[in-house]
Amino acid sequence: MSTEQTEEPEEDLVETTENLDNRPKRRPHQIIQPFPSGDQQQPPYNYMMHSNDENQQPTDEELMHKHPNFQEIKEQDRFLPIANINRIMKKSLPANAKISKEAKECVQECVSEYISFITNEASDLCVHEKRKTINGNDLLRAMQNLGFESYFEPLRLYLQRYQDFTKGDKTTKSGKRKQDE
Repeated sequence: MSTEQTEEPEEDLVETTENLDNRPKRRPHQIIQPFPSGDQQQPPYNYMMHSNDENQQPTDEELMHKHPNFQEIKEQDRFLPIANINRIMKKSLPANAKISKEAKECVQECVSEYISFITNEASDLCVHEKRKTINGNDLLRAMQNLGFESYFEPLRLYLQRYQDFTKGDKTTKSGKRKQDE
């Protein structure tokens, strides 16, 4: 006589598209600085212990506003200047080509997001290695980790040439070149 247990089907964990629309929205121009100004570290705030409803998790926005180091970034500080984006885009196009405002703004947002994406990964690498300064090699490793391997070698060569070029460039703290005597 064998005892068979019937397995109950597991709940489907895949979200439907209607559930995706009801998720809390993130506001990418709001950041949380990991450390307060100065070198003092505060203990992490346990948001789950302070939730009103045990089954409801706080939204990203609620978490950000409760964080002691929350600060909102102005939109003008969030993106690269549109004039710089325009200049770079025009270099790639024929002289008589025009670029719509929407296209410039789209590229501006994409470029800024890309830079944040790579920089966050590089920052994570530095935190893991207990360093505070991100360098060019960290950015290259971050790009490689995030799937941009095809850019690695050309950028590594460019970085090496840049470092060789700036090695002989001696500047003072004020940014002025020293005169060789």
